[in-house]
Amino acid sequence: MHATASVHHGPARRSSKVRDGVLTNRQAIRRLRTAKLAASRTTFSRLLKVSENTIFRWEAGKVKPDRRAAQTLDHLDRVCDVLSPSMEPTAIASWLEKPNHAIENFRPIDLLDSEYGRLKLKPLIEETGLAVQSI
Repeated sequence: MHATASVHHGPARRSSKVRDGVLTNRQAIRRLRTAKLAASRTTFSRLLKVSENTIFRWEAGKVKPDRRAAQTLDHLDRVCDVLSPSMEPTAIASWLEKPNHAIENFRPIDLLDSEYGRLKLKPLIEETGLAVQSI
């Protein structure tokens, strides 16, 4: 047995992140929506540009997010982790949803889908005094 191998006994534990750090676990998605953003399914679906039924199916474990949606969820989770020490969850959701003059009137949530967009968001977040390693 190699030094890096581990043995696990008992029921399998599901991580909130699987394969390549992509958020797909139904409990993690629900926790992101309810605890980190304090968002209704309506608000969450609007942020992610998917239907409320899609959010319901993700949280019920009936389907997993496609690769693009899972990556957006992963980046959104990281943004929430960065912002949560200085913002309430409802304020984070509101900030993500509103067009922001500092980023050419884009909604911050819309910039999470691309590397270029995340690079534009990083200095905006850092202006608040928060350290951002990656989003």
